[in-house]
Amino acid sequence: MKIYVYDKCSTCRRALQWLDRHGLEYTDLPIKETPPTLEELRFMLDSYEGEVQKFSIPPVCSIGV
Repeated sequence: MKIYVYDKCSTCRRALQWLDRHGLEYTDLPIKETPPTLEELRFMLDSYEGEVQKFSIPPVCSIGV
C-alpha cells in the first residue's frame, strides 16, 4: 500500500504509527516531492465514491494501491 504523507501533518504521523502497531506494510511517500499520479487520484476518488473530504479520516491520509 502507498501512503502519501506530509511531514508536518500530525494525522499522517498517527496514521503511520497505527499501521506500524498493526504490522501492516506500506510505502510512505512525501506528497509534495512525490505527488500521486492522475490515475492514482482517480483510484482514490473511486474508492471513496468521489467524497474528497473522506481522504483526511484517520488512520489513513491518502492511500493508493
